[in-house]
Amino acid sequence: DGATDCADADCAADTLCTGCPTSLSQSVDTATINGALACTYGAGAPNADNEYYRSWDTSIYDCPEGIRVTAVNVGIGLADDLGGGGAMEMTVRVYNDPNGGDPDAGMSLVSEETFAVTAADAGTMMNVPLTTPAALPSGATLVVGVFTPDGIAAGVQVRAGTNDLGETNPSWITAGPCGIFYAPLSNFGAFHVVMTLETDDLGAGVAGDECALAVNVNAGANAFDSTGMTDSPEANPGPGGCTNGAGWGNLSNDMWFSYTAATAGAVTVSTCDPAGIDTDMAVYNSCGGALIDCNGDAPADGACQSFH
Repeated sequence: DGATDCADADCAADTLCTGCPTSLSQSVDTATINGALACTYGAGAPNADNEYYRSWDTSIYDCPEGIRVTAVNVGIGLADDLGGGGAMEMTVRVYNDPNGGDPDAGMSLVSEETFAVTAADAGTMMNVPLTTPAALPSGATLVVGVFTPDGIAAGVQVRAGTNDLGETNPSWITAGPCGIFYAPLSNFGAFHVVMTLETDDLGAGVAGDECALAVNVNAGANAFDSTGMTDSPEANPGPGGCTNGAGWGNLSNDMWFSYTAATAGAVTVSTCDPAGIDTDMAVYNSCGGALIDCNGDAPADGACQSFH
């Protein structure tokens, strides 16, 4: 019938019916390393800064409290000290991308782990446990990066491992010294970053339920659903704390949003929707910050619900 109904055998394999995953990968073959690509200072020379990414839309998984990354299995494509004995290392980085879609400069770093590699590791998969597991809220876009630092000082070459055996979603690369920023690796040939994540259901919580989990919104219409939200006492300026507009009540089942203005000026925030519910709003300059404005009921408007 087109709907996801987990009691229906036809939907048994749907990601929303199989529980929160304990591992994630977009590599068809998760064990073979037969390639490596990097921005370098020339043939046989040390590598420049490179970071390789994969991205997952976790809203397709049954993880009501969000998802947590506990370890990353990383393919090592090249580890060569070029005869100088310099230390070689890589860093796994886990991000929350509030913009969704492809990786971009707006990602927020959640956790990272630096680890040493040796020449013997080239062509293998390395398991990298996160000392601080990366917990993301429900529905977040999860991005994992593998960073190889500039090898000039140590005189080394280090590259993430790839293969050409297929992937279910693309991988990307950023290499600033070569003028490459969040480019699909497929732009350079059949290079598919090989990584597998170890995950569980101990995420950061329901997106929007607390200020720290605020949902990113943009100018224009933004749909939301506050079903299941809990009360946040700190969100409520209280009846005596909001004097702008009539009808202020205590906030309950509140949902948090975050907005970053592109330019200076006035911002209008409205819940006007004929099919909407009675709403109160309070605006703060940060989590735990100062109250900027609040409103219980705006003037009557026939295009809106009552008490918008």
